[in-house]
Amino acid sequence: MIWIQTFGGHKFDFDDLTNNTIKITDIAHHLALVCRFTGACKHHYSVAQHSILVAQLCPKKARIHGLMHDAAEAYLGDVSRPLKKWGLEVKGFEEKVLQSIYHALNLEWPEEYVQQAVKDSDNIALSIEAKQLMNHATESWSYMSKEMPNISIDRWSPERAEVEFLRKWFDYNEQGKTLEN
Repeated sequence: MIWIQTFGGHKFDFDDLTNNTIKITDIAHHLALVCRFTGACKHHYSVAQHSILVAQLCPKKARIHGLMHDAAEAYLGDVSRPLKKWGLEVKGFEEKVLQSIYHALNLEWPEEYVQQAVKDSDNIALSIEAKQLMNHATESWSYMSKEMPNISIDRWSPERAEVEFLRKWFDYNEQGKTLEN
């Protein structure tokens, strides 16, 4: 049995993804403490704050999916994009964990066009973050977006990132109930 203990004291079993106690509060707490870019930022910048940025860049209908797109990292940590491209098993397992999270939280798996909107927003967010949070890159990143809105990234504490993530979770869930399909 391969498992971790969550902040809320639950066991997350990697061998049985269908039998886990998944709580949005655990996800928010974990993501608030996981640093983007495997910690290579000028200061701590959480996956929770990144997820909020992605959600804000998404069309309204896709915002909950933008917020949740990296939720598996609550249990897996921030796996860098190059490693995901190199290790297809990692990406496949990450998607299985994300699907189990969606199931546990009663979210519908996003349609292909919504997934694409989230990917596009994620690339825009990555470009904004790289410009503001990383030291000068030695090479250009091939997946950076040409589109870059004028957004300034504030420095949030993990505590604030956790609270804001939960606030957006409830806001976007309520919006999802009122939007037409």
